[in-house]
Amino acid sequence: MEPADLSGQLSEARERYDTLVEGTDGGAESLLVALGELSTALEELQVANEELHTQAEELEAAEALIEAERSRYADLFTAAPDATAAP
Repeated sequence: MEPADLSGQLSEARERYDTLVEGTDGGAESLLVALGELSTALEELQVANEELHTQAEELEAAEALIEAERSRYADLFTAAPDATAAP
């Protein structure tokens, strides 16, 4: 689900909640619908959070690999013999 879709769902659920609180729409059915939508949105947020956590771990692993390679090449450069100039 796209973040914009989730944001829209949360906004709609919030509007239903506000309507219930104001008492203009009332009713248990509307409350159950709003709670169901909030529950779905929460589940989607939890899945998105898990995906972000996984991506962060993958990024950290890639950064560690890049740093190890950078260090290896720096060591190779440092250990390389100096070039000699031919007359």
